[in-house]
Amino acid sequence: MSLHMTIRRNLAATAGTWSARNRRKAIFGWLVFVVVAYLVGGVVGQRNLTDAQMGNGPSGEGTSVFEKAFPYHSGEEVLLQSRTAAVPEGAVFTAAVGDLVAHLRRMKTVADIQSPLPVPGAIVSPALRSADGRSILVSFEVAGNSNQAQTNVDGPLSATAATARDHPQLRVEEFGSASATKALIKAYDGDFTRAEHTSLPVTLLILLVAFGSLVAAGLPLLLGFTAVIGALGLIKPISHLYPVAQGQIEPVVLLVGLAVGVDYSMFYLRRKLEERHRGCDNDAALARAAATSGRAVLTSGLAVMTAMAGMRWPATPCSSPSA
Repeated sequence: MSLHMTIRRNLAATAGTWSARNRRKAIFGWLVFVVVAYLVGGVVGQRNLTDAQMGNGPSGEGTSVFEKAFPYHSGEEVLLQSRTAAVPEGAVFTAAVGDLVAHLRRMKTVADIQSPLPVPGAIVSPALRSADGRSILVSFEVAGNSNQAQTNVDGPLSATAATARDHPQLRVEEFGSASATKALIKAYDGDFTRAEHTSLPVTLLILLVAFGSLVAAGLPLLLGFTAVIGALGLIKPISHLYPVAQGQIEPVVLLVGLAVGVDYSMFYLRRKLEERHRGCDNDAALARAAATSGRAVLTSGLAVMTAMAGMRWPATPCSSPSA
């Protein structure tokens, strides 16, 4: 009995059969697609949601109005503190604050500099000095929305670091909404890197136990990982139409993409082995697996995409129920 009489052709079966007959084109075509997607994504860059865009209803509208009305609204503070219990001489604080304020004044993205000491370029605010005289604060505002401020705060952070180097007798540290968010995103990126370094070897070890072969274990992992790389590259151009949450989209893509990719690959392989055990040759087994499990994978993937695309907050707040 011919293959066409026993198998009902569909898109998945056609794609699987073509890939089997054109292995080099399929493999290298996929790798080229992944590389191009990743490189294009790196060139285009990723657009992230601002605090206002992440808000919902009246709170989101209020945050948006606030950002537009006050372009300098990300507050930052620099602590200058004696490293000993003794109160430092006034000249020590004055020199350090003067250097810090001089650096900040040259930055167009910094405004409203306040200091407890009368130094050029700063508004005097006596409340920024501690009661014991060991600690003082220099406060200022950084321009831009929640995303732009993360870039604009680089200059103040450099100025703080330079002041700390020039005045080692003082502890000089900066904290604020922009610098804290920048540090949090850096921590997210570090967690993502550790997840990559941890999940891949552990997944490979599990697959080695399951298959007992490095090649059989490596193929699902390689396919899942390249799919994750390609997805991360494609997300960046799309993010210019639909911004994403900074520091959160990458771990989700890695964990979900790698898990689903490996799971679907194993499902596909098992179906092919089942058909081989039933007596089908390699081509017939692949065609049967593609027509059944391949179609299931394609359908479930589209279902997940559709469901995730529908998960969004309503554009307008719900009306209160009538009495």
